[in-house]
Amino acid sequence: MIILQANKIERSFAGEVLFDNINLQVDERDRIALVGKNGAGKSTLLKILVGEEEPTTGEINKKKDISLSYLAQDSRFESENTIYDEMLHVFDDLRRTERQLRQMELEMGEKTGAELDKLMSDYDRLSEEISVRLEDFTYEADIRSIFKWISSLTSPCGRCESLSFPVVKIPV
Repeated sequence: MIILQANKIERSFAGEVLFDNINLQVDERDRIALVGKNGAGKSTLLKILVGEEEPTTGEINKKKDISLSYLAQDSRFESENTIYDEMLHVFDDLRRTERQLRQMELEMGEKTGAELDKLMSDYDRLSEEISVRLEDFTYEADIRSIFKWISSLTSPCGRCESLSFPVVKIPV
């Protein structure tokens, strides 16, 4: 399923064309690297794709109910957390629900009768909600996979300081 499509994107500054005729399609589960020399317009293109800037010409279409952002190369992001922990933070609601389910599972061994019936009913409802929100529970493996993929990238000059990381969050 297509989550983002760009058609004939152009960006100009004071009559100078930074880039033109950019066509792009991003499908669910795609992983994309945007690599180029300094000043080529990588950050500008990302800003256009996430809606922070407008293209000079062209159009951007995105899947309904999707939020796009990116981690800029020069963001002054300050945190005591690791990048992995920050990426996990996106899934805080899901992780809270998972912990709640694990707690309910422990309680099932202690309850009987009507209390157990209610607990199991609540457990079924919560399990259904979580399965609707996420097809599977692979987000931690996905994050590790993304890190492995990113670490395999090298820019033409052997440095990765010009990489920006797109972040896609699909509402759950």
